[in-house]
Amino acid sequence: MAKTKKKRSIRSRRDILHAIISASIVIAVIAIALYQGMSEFVPSSPGADRLEIIAPNQSAFNKEQILRIYAVNATGYTDTTRNDVVELTLLGPGVAKLNTTRVTLKEGMATAMIFGERGRVTIVATWIEGESPLKNTEAEITFSSFV
Repeated sequence: MAKTKKKRSIRSRRDILHAIISASIVIAVIAIALYQGMSEFVPSSPGADRLEIIAPNQSAFNKEQILRIYAVNATGYTDTTRNDVVELTLLGPGVAKLNTTRVTLKEGMATAMIFGERGRVTIVATWIEGESPLKNTEAEITFSSFV
């Protein structure tokens, strides 16, 4: 008689362990499903509100450099829905040339080339047309022989 009670208690402990493991798995599956479902309701970041120029701070004389112009939101992410027209201008005192003065953003990005002869130049990107106005931006490059 003592053996059957011992077997029943071992069996009931095993049943309890199986129940706990099963409950844990069910809770994990529900938690994952809720997380996946809730991620669809997280609002996407707002659209672009400004332009951003990515360019090197310094470059050697007479060397061509790539300028990357982006439409970005307040958190700095590129808004890939933007296909705006942007005007590029150069301000001295340095001497440089752009390969174009207007670029069209494609999926929030455009490129241009700058050829610097000497000194520090400021590149200004100005929104011309598109979905909504974007705040202007500027970047500086110093062309020197010490790079």
